[in-house]
Amino acid sequence: MTFIAEIQNKELFFKPYNKFRFDDFLSKHEGKFVRLDLIQNSRSLRQNSYYWLCLETIANHTGHSPDELHRLFKGKFLPTKNMKWRGTDYRMARSTTELTKGEMAGYMMEIQKEAGEMGIELPDPKDYTPELK
Repeated sequence: MTFIAEIQNKELFFKPYNKFRFDDFLSKHEGKFVRLDLIQNSRSLRQNSYYWLCLETIANHTGHSPDELHRLFKGKFLPTKNMKWRGTDYRMARSTTELTKGEMAGYMMEIQKEAGEMGIELPDPKDYTPELK
């Protein structure tokens, strides 16, 4: 079961519904062990949507698909992570889904710089409003 709470002054604070569910959970699981996981400030859906708009814009000028550019830029601009598989070490690009908002902003700055060096003007993120679906 998942509960979301905010830490304030070394205490957990819940929205009223989550607090009710959490109290009920505690009463039913006395003596059990639980795991707390920190929710990372991951990249936003708006950032991701803008990212794909930029990839489409670059694709229109280069002839490469947005997916090809996505794989290329991940390999070029994201740090790799090491993974051992069946006794062999592999270096793999991180996924953009693993990035924090700040890391995604830095990644986008690299892509904007790359596009600028090719003379490709990307939409201004301040002017971008994603379509609601």
